[in-house]
Amino acid sequence: MIKKKIDSADDGWLSWSKYVVKTIEHLNDCVKDLKEENTELKIEVAKLKLKSGIIGAVAGVLVAPIVTGILWLIIKKWIL
Repeated sequence: MIKKKIDSADDGWLSWSKYVVKTIEHLNDCVKDLKEENTELKIEVAKLKLKSGIIGAVAGVLVAPIVTGILWLIIKKWIL
């Protein structure tokens, strides 16, 4: 009778341990997927930073002469 109870307890632990291992493997796969997605997002952010930097530089190069010209005309009109 006692041996039967011990065998029954071992069977319960065996099925529980299989469940725990499956859950850990599933969570490991989820973490791998999240790491891959995180890497992809980092690449996208880097691309956007580069793109915005280029756009800002081009805008600065285009706007600076225009503003300088307008200021020169204003100063010329008031001072001269």
